[in-house]
Amino acid sequence: CRHAEDHVYEAVERGELEIDPAGRVWRVKKRGWDRWAHELRSTPCPRVRAEQAQSRGYLTVRAMRDGRRVWALAHRLVWRHVHGPIPPGMEVNHRDGAKANNWIGNLDLLTPSQNARHARDVLGHAPGAKLTASSAADVRRLVADGVPVAALAARFGVGVAAIRSAATGRTWAP
Repeated sequence: CRHAEDHVYEAVERGELEIDPAGRVWRVKKRGWDRWAHELRSTPCPRVRAEQAQSRGYLTVRAMRDGRRVWALAHRLVWRHVHGPIPPGMEVNHRDGAKANNWIGNLDLLTPSQNARHARDVLGHAPGAKLTASSAADVRRLVADGVPVAALAARFGVGVAAIRSAATGRTWAP
């Protein structure tokens, strides 16, 4: 993944992608094969957002490398753009827990254990959990109101089993 991140960041260095002060990544040039000149060319294109949302809420950015599509996490690209390469064993953390908020003031560089501690102590997430105590309470209320479990799973970004466990009190007991 880090190798792919290097390749995607090369697109920033080539001027094909831009990162603005709000931490958004924009595509400003497209690469394509010029069949007449037999070479790869970058041509300007309309400025469009380059990020795509992942199922877990993070934004990713794709680029082409040697005919293959590679991708990187947008928050890691933003950190790298402002502060330089991310040291091995470090993670970029979202202070407010909003995975799509890649403003540099919202990002911290932490170890995995510091990141887990932040999720538990600041954001209220249990280790490895995607639901918080308050969202589990919301799940119980919504299930009692008759909202389908599958719809809640999609809404909260978790599996059906996690919704059932929260609804029955097996996890996040009231």
